[in-house]
Amino acid sequence: MQWIRGHSMTVVTVGLLLVGSLVRWQAYGDLRLSVGNAETQSYIESSRAPLFSWDSFAGTRLLTTNLIYKLANDPARCPLTALSNPAEGDEVSPTFQTCLDSIAVLQGLLSIFGWCYLGWTAARWMRHPATRIGVLLLVMAFAFTPQIAEWDSILSPESLSMSLFAISLALLMEMAFRGVVRKEAAGARTGLALLVAWVAAFSLWVFVRDVHLYAILTTLAWLAALFLLGGRHAGRRVLPAVIVFLAGIFILGSISARESHRATRYPLIHAVETYVLPFPSRLDYFKRLGMPDPTSPGYLAWMDDNATGTYASFLMSHPGFVVTTLWENRQHFGVSFLQQYYSRVGSRNEDILLGVGEIMHPETDAVYLIVLLLFGALCITSLRTSDAGVHAWTLVAAWVAPATLVILMASFFGDAEAYRRHMFASVETFRLMLWLLILAVMDVMLAMTETRGTASKRPAQQADTTATDGGAEVHA
Repeated sequence: MQWIRGHSMTVVTVGLLLVGSLVRWQAYGDLRLSVGNAETQSYIESSRAPLFSWDSFAGTRLLTTNLIYKLANDPARCPLTALSNPAEGDEVSPTFQTCLDSIAVLQGLLSIFGWCYLGWTAARWMRHPATRIGVLLLVMAFAFTPQIAEWDSILSPESLSMSLFAISLALLMEMAFRGVVRKEAAGARTGLALLVAWVAAFSLWVFVRDVHLYAILTTLAWLAALFLLGGRHAGRRVLPAVIVFLAGIFILGSISARESHRATRYPLIHAVETYVLPFPSRLDYFKRLGMPDPTSPGYLAWMDDNATGTYASFLMSHPGFVVTTLWENRQHFGVSFLQQYYSRVGSRNEDILLGVGEIMHPETDAVYLIVLLLFGALCITSLRTSDAGVHAWTLVAAWVAPATLVILMASFFGDAEAYRRHMFASVETFRLMLWLLILAVMDVMLAMTETRGTASKRPAQQADTTATDGGAEVHA
């Protein structure tokens, strides 16, 4: 009993996590239920490549999904029987599918673990009891409502993308606070174990979708800045090795994407057909860089070899196009991302979950402005204070915000047809950041208020002591 009183916050945290996990487990039916979409069959077929062969990297799908879909790559034993294609009016309910139920269970368990681990880690580094409980409840409400949880039953990369990112963020958060607040070296045993786990989780996340490769570029810049500015606490012997490893992952992923034409056939072709071909001035830019006539036999081969670099050059040299296109399509950045592959029978519990989800996933593009303001507030406060907690939260946000933004932009401009589904994870990450940064700023304010209150009491206490001592001397 004494131990419980001494660790009351830990007991409350574990209790809330257990209750939240139980609600998540029971609210959405059997974890084995699953439904495929138009791309599921391609994941199954791609996974038939030999394990860790070049085809596992440069096949039609990426390494992480190839590894997971090996659970169902036997065409005789593992038929895809539940397939939804809402665009064509075909919609089925999740059902038991031999072998594929293992993938659904894995996605569900990984989701529950990943979000609970993120909630636990964020709560662990909050300093005020109210913000500890608040961040734990908000993370679970964010992840265990239908806007996120229902994707776990769909045999596509969205669930894996969110779950692996949550684990990566939690590991990075733990490393940041240990290094900045506790001054633990990255090369120490615990720090090294966390670093290896983060690199593994981050690498698996990168190989879920090609667009995640762009996050490596922002991560490399972040690590380089940490190495240059962090002094002896930045793991000066460890970070260079991590930078080299992630650079190798980026090169490997880029080569595999180029050889397999995953990013150009047909995502970039769709983008060029939508944003370039109907506009003579834009088309002239591409032709000056060697693009043949779209009706010629060499057009597809040129796109496979040159589209990525040429399109990137076009975007960088035409900021007006980027800004106006984003503005004209801003409604797509603030919409609901509820899955549309199956419908559930309405119930009171489902209505409650959907209502909570609408609060936790605000359908407005104001989210990006608020996140920017909160991030800016943390950065300014970090420059004006020596508070280690502020510095740690700023460090975490400085990794998440640029990585998510570059993926969001690449997802939107990289495919003019399927960008809504591709944007899902990035938009939801910004919505998650909204709640994390609000709680982080609240925690910082409460901690600073308590510090000032303690400091203001000390002189008064000292004055009372002096007066008492003085009075005693006079009386004597």
